[in-house]
Amino acid sequence: MKPFQEHAHPTSMAEARERSAYFLLNSLRVDEGSPLYGDVSVVLLPSFARRVSVLSPFDSGSWSGLCNHSFVTPNTSYAHNCSAFSGRGGLGTFQAFDHLFEINERYWAKPEAFLQPLARLLGPEGSTGLVGENFVQYFEVLPTARVEFTHVKFIIAAFPSLFGTDRGERVQRWCRRNGLMLVWSLGLNVGFTTDHGMPHFWDVQKQRGPFYSNQRLMDPGVLRTSSLNATAAAEDVAAFSAAWQLLASERRRHLEPADFNRLWASLTANLSHSLQIAPLRAASCADLDRCIGVTRLGCLCKKEAAVVV
Repeated sequence: MKPFQEHAHPTSMAEARERSAYFLLNSLRVDEGSPLYGDVSVVLLPSFARRVSVLSPFDSGSWSGLCNHSFVTPNTSYAHNCSAFSGRGGLGTFQAFDHLFEINERYWAKPEAFLQPLARLLGPEGSTGLVGENFVQYFEVLPTARVEFTHVKFIIAAFPSLFGTDRGERVQRWCRRNGLMLVWSLGLNVGFTTDHGMPHFWDVQKQRGPFYSNQRLMDPGVLRTSSLNATAAAEDVAAFSAAWQLLASERRRHLEPADFNRLWASLTANLSHSLQIAPLRAASCADLDRCIGVTRLGCLCKKEAAVVV
């Protein structure tokens, strides 16, 4: 595969499209979506994902390294069973994927691969903690069509790496320009760097956690310019801006995960509860494409377009 002209930084859409889009099924309901592969996660419209996706019962790159030996894996390795995968018969779609749970559990050689998603789906939101190894045991989602920005529902940004930075402002501007809601997450917050496209599939195993969820915060500035059925109070915009400036100032020194925990807790305490948003469940809202989550006021959704007769 031809490398980017600048490592990990495509300079045009044409260059970016030389790589296939990579997605995963967030069955663990992780706040950051995909915390191992970058500072920003893109959440697809469910209708689009259902229509065009092929599902793999595990990360195909892990199989390439652990089973096919296409590359040398790091010293850290995961328990695995290569015989669990039978080839094309081991793939699925959103219309037929029940069989993938058994393959996933057998491949990772641990019952937790099946039990953890059940606990997260059926238990109280965010009550079940995760360990590092859980974050690699996902279903891989492979769109068979070109993914456009119109297929995106909302954006999740990582607080430790982007909040209070120029890159974070670029994400905010991009979301406003494309009419997409921006949600912030503390994420794993273990000091990982995602500079230069560095993934953390192999080193997250060392993280013992526990990691909890249901701590997403809406960006009040982006919310104010969105077409959602809610807005942000001036006090929330001011509190968010003050937190942004504070973290921008503190970044002049080296910050540890404990610093980000403290600053995140302060931001959460200073914002209205209405800006805290929980991820959707299947029956949370009437329209899973238009709605991005649930607040204390109900479903947060895009307003229906007015029909002029």
